[in-house]
Amino acid sequence: MSEDKSPDDIVADIEYYSIIHKSWENFLKDIEDFEYHHSNEEDIRCYLFAKCYELLKEYKRNRLVLHADDKIMGRNVDLTLSDPSLKTVAVAMEIKHNPDPQKIQEGLGRLRDLLEKKKIHYGIFVTLALSKYELKKRLKDLGILEKFGLKEEGSSNYGYVEWRTIQRPTPPDRPDLALVDALFICLETRSTIGGPRAI
Repeated sequence: MSEDKSPDDIVADIEYYSIIHKSWENFLKDIEDFEYHHSNEEDIRCYLFAKCYELLKEYKRNRLVLHADDKIMGRNVDLTLSDPSLKTVAVAMEIKHNPDPQKIQEGLGRLRDLLEKKKIHYGIFVTLALSKYELKKRLKDLGILEKFGLKEEGSSNYGYVEWRTIQRPTPPDRPDLALVDALFICLETRSTIGGPRAI
């Protein structure tokens, strides 16, 4: 545990992460149930914001502050979740829609920089891509995740990678659009390793 983080801070981190991750799971379920259909990055950000807000109300976490299109050190961040009593933002989220590997690397780089400067506790990166795009293979071939100390899937010393393939209803003439790969990456500092998986 780092010197500037108390046990209460670690517990708060886990709570923040849990809300973000559960919101992502609910978001994917709505896609599968055809309650939601995304078309661009802004759609995803707005819907995830709504899902996070629903959980904040459900769990009665009135002290937590949720922002969309926030700024940290002058940099745009899609979503942030924090407690006003903390000196840093607990969770910062980058969202990409059908990104190429270079965009993913840039997004992860921004989050890693904020982590290293101790401006955030967790950096979350999420994206959706058609399965036929083979995003997982592209990232592996280019070694993008490896550059950040991440495994292709699962836990590592620097974070957590989760892949899910979901199926959504599509027109009969476009079965190629049915399968979507969902990528969830959590970057973290060594002082918070183990937090998310402890939920």
